[in-house]
Amino acid sequence: QYNNAGVACTDAGYHKIAWELFKGALELRLAMERSGSVMNDDEFVLAVQKDNAYIQKAETHLRNITNYIKTIPSSLPMTPECDADSDAVRNAPFTSMAQSSGAQVRQSPMECHLTDDDFSPFLFRRPMRLSPDIKVPTRKESATVIFNLALVDHLKNRYSEQAVQLYELAMTLLTGDIVDALGIALMNNIGVWCFENGDMDGTLTCMGHLSNFLSSCGSSISQEQRDGLHANILWLTNPPFAASPAA
Repeated sequence: QYNNAGVACTDAGYHKIAWELFKGALELRLAMERSGSVMNDDEFVLAVQKDNAYIQKAETHLRNITNYIKTIPSSLPMTPECDADSDAVRNAPFTSMAQSSGAQVRQSPMECHLTDDDFSPFLFRRPMRLSPDIKVPTRKESATVIFNLALVDHLKNRYSEQAVQLYELAMTLLTGDIVDALGIALMNNIGVWCFENGDMDGTLTCMGHLSNFLSSCGSSISQEQRDGLHANILWLTNPPFAASPAA
């Protein structure tokens, strides 16, 4: 519940609240793993939140979620939710970091942004929802929440070192798994972060891995996304100018 509420808050532009919801989701998952609890989420939250400030904050935000959502301006419509393994994820948006810095620019999650007028790399900017009806391995569930945490940091600050560290942690959790939309989004966003921070060696490495991912990912992404990522690979490996390192 915390993770999916964080998705809604990210869509609404409440990045700080979204980050706290994602952090609470991760803390709850870790607490359940440590305890080996077989209680349902509601029972477990009551038992552990008194000792965990992150879970306390997430629970408070969850109870007030309708207050956040109902105040969304009409110009910033809520977007459909995506499951980590759903077709909707295969249609999640690309956007440039230049676009993500402007709150007035909002696009449907079913659109694929392929314009290169600003010579800015494309970023998977939509967090991933976890469906209670789909059994997801614990590692992948944790990786999904960590990706969402990283994404919120990245959207707030394209120079955030915490963002890339979280992306890399999530990627580590997927080691040995079949490449899917989550792995592709992680590799792409790490590459974008490297480019925006002047690490061209890191960019080239990520784009090389991403190219290999695309050749083996099967139906994990749509053809439209595949075309967009190929454009991203070409642009980032042959940019019209090199990005400057973060100050």
